[in-house]
Amino acid sequence: ETPSGLSVAPPRQAAAYPTVAALCFRAMAFVRVSLAGRYALAVALPIAGTLLRVLLEPVVGTHLPLITAMPVTAMAVWLLGAGPAVVTAVGGYLGALYLIDRFGFPMSTTLGLMPTSVVYAVMSAALIVFGELPRRSGRRERAAAREARENARRFSVAQESSLVSFVILRVIRDAYGNIVDFACEYANPAAALALQRPLPQILRQPLLAVLPRTFGGPLLDRLVRVVETGIADSGEITLTADGLDRQFQAVVSRLDDGVSIWFMDITERKRTEVALVAADRRKDEFLATLAHELR
Repeated sequence: ETPSGLSVAPPRQAAAYPTVAALCFRAMAFVRVSLAGRYALAVALPIAGTLLRVLLEPVVGTHLPLITAMPVTAMAVWLLGAGPAVVTAVGGYLGALYLIDRFGFPMSTTLGLMPTSVVYAVMSAALIVFGELPRRSGRRERAAAREARENARRFSVAQESSLVSFVILRVIRDAYGNIVDFACEYANPAAALALQRPLPQILRQPLLAVLPRTFGGPLLDRLVRVVETGIADSGEITLTADGLDRQFQAVVSRLDDGVSIWFMDITERKRTEVALVAADRRKDEFLATLAHELR
């Protein structure tokens, strides 16, 4: 109760114990990651299958003691992999032998113990092999997908923080397959700053629509030549249209059906060079004039 007389409800306490679902998820995570957990479950599965077979005795009778061994082996392959599945398959067979010895289950009405054992071993081996192949393929695909995502993240972090401008352009072709334009698939913030355009105005837009006078003519021809020949182009690019008055040092390389362009603003450096040349020229003129006056 507060000094003003108002009662305040106590804060709700967090659950002291995790829910059953949370415990199940943690247990499954432990089993999937831990080698000991995987093999522990591989041992538990045939035990559960044997108990289930005992419970099914009023329904299916005492025949086919291995009827639950194959499903638990398939489950072991899917959840745990080939190694634990072998343990489960062996455990299922031992469970069937236990049923035969303890409850008098016949192994088969038509086959003896040895032929039925061979059939079970062959079927279990086929199940493990053909179950493990897609599992490994899926594991490789997931690893490749994770690597691709990580590479994309690293690329994004590197480009977002880079001071060098970078763009990826995709070709736009006409009905006859000729390259008529490029669309920007990616541009880092430095590129947007250099082109003096916001990123939404650049991305996925035809460049001749965004910067019509800049990318028309010789520059477009240079980009088309890189795409068609695959030979990289490096050199200076001067942009003096569409509100731009900048000079860049650029490297253009083919990338799939398009180009990637690294470019760095060298405008200030070029202006400094021009100023130095002008200063040298004025100095030479001054010295020439001074020499003439001293004669």
